Amino acid sequence: MVEKKDKKLDVKKVEEKPEGKGLEEKIPEKPKGFSELMKKSVADLTAMAEEKGLDIKSYRTKEDAVKAILEAE
Repeated sequence: MVEKKDKKLDVKKVEEKPEGKGLEEKIPEKPKGFSELMKKSVADLTAMAEEKGLDIKSYRTKEDAVKAILEAE
């Protein structure tokens, strides 16, 4: 017969970081309607931006353009 040896695991105490300290990155909240506008095509966003008097070409990313459209409302 094979004898089974009981193995004990070394348990090390884990230090917890107090809340508010550390290098945790805070994620900004998305404005209401952000995800719906991100689903739209660039052509639709361009039309919406023109209605609000914005130049869509001045924004580097689709996300920046959507934020600008929402702020213009």
